[in-house]
Amino acid sequence: ATIMVGVLHHATYNGVYKMMSTLSKNVDLIILHSHKFHDRTPTIAALQSPLFSSEESPSFRQTDNINYLVKEWLKLGYKRNQLIVGLT
Repeated sequence: ATIMVGVLHHATYNGVYKMMSTLSKNVDLIILHSHKFHDRTPTIAALQSPLFSSEESPSFRQTDNINYLVKEWLKLGYKRNQLIVGLT
């Protein structure tokens, strides 16, 4: 059986998906939403879905990138072949 779960990055960083580490052996695929890293009312001009953080990024935006999101899911015990990065 295939179980697919779609996740948002803000919930990942807030710890909502920490319990997902127990499912890593049972879930076939995780779809990571790699868009909407920006605030609803942006105060700075920046990429909406950066691949990496940059030196110019403010410290509070260092985690708002696709690379950081994927690394967090790898820390939860998921394998690279279980993760799908959804791009828009």
